[in-house]
Amino acid sequence: TLLMAYALNLNPTLNLKGSLPMPILGDDTLSISFYGASPGITYTVETSTDLQNWTTVGVELSEPDMAGNRTASVDLDSARHFLRLIVDD
Repeated sequence: TLLMAYALNLNPTLNLKGSLPMPILGDDTLSISFYGASPGITYTVETSTDLQNWTTVGVELSEPDMAGNRTASVDLDSARHFLRLIVDD
């Protein structure tokens, strides 16, 4: 959506499929990194183990660094974990 493109500081006239945040699987964490400093935007990252019940509990969300990038991560306490990024104006 245009809102997501704006929130992630992407050019909405381009195909954004390859520019969206991708999951990073660590030894004991799942994380995503993304641009998260667009004015007027609220960034929320939620986690789920079943893609039906979502929560922010357990999600660590960093403050923007000097370039505006943020990282969200969750400890892997089960075999399946998912993250989703929600932006709102």
